[in-house]
Amino acid sequence: MARTGFGSGNIDVVDMAAFILVPLLGGVLFGVWTLGVSVFGGYSFSDALFSIGNTSISVALIGTVAGSAALVANGTLTRGDYSQEEWYVIVVAMLLPVVYVFVPAVESFIHTYDVAAFGAWVLLSGVMLWVSAQA
Repeated sequence: MARTGFGSGNIDVVDMAAFILVPLLGGVLFGVWTLGVSVFGGYSFSDALFSIGNTSISVALIGTVAGSAALVANGTLTRGDYSQEEWYVIVVAMLLPVVYVFVPAVESFIHTYDVAAFGAWVLLSGVMLWVSAQA
């Protein structure tokens, strides 16, 4: 099977789109920075689109999860490609945005410590790059 990630020397449009979405919207989700549009009344990408119970679902969450899923699906992630420890890191990075939104203790921890927000963003972005490059 031919390589499709960065190691192949070819440009993969799905990977490139996800590489823009995941770090950008992941940073917005974790509160590393803000991103918004000021025309047509203004909109922040961290604002809620809808709520499930007391949990707000934002464009940042949807974009981050969709971009991560696209990278993993496009990279044809298989169990034999990674060691057990690498799988743990991949699973934690994939679940972190969802856990951050749905578990108040995790959200509180990341909001309390700037280094935790930055670390969550670096973990998510780095693992997604790593998964795609290994494809």
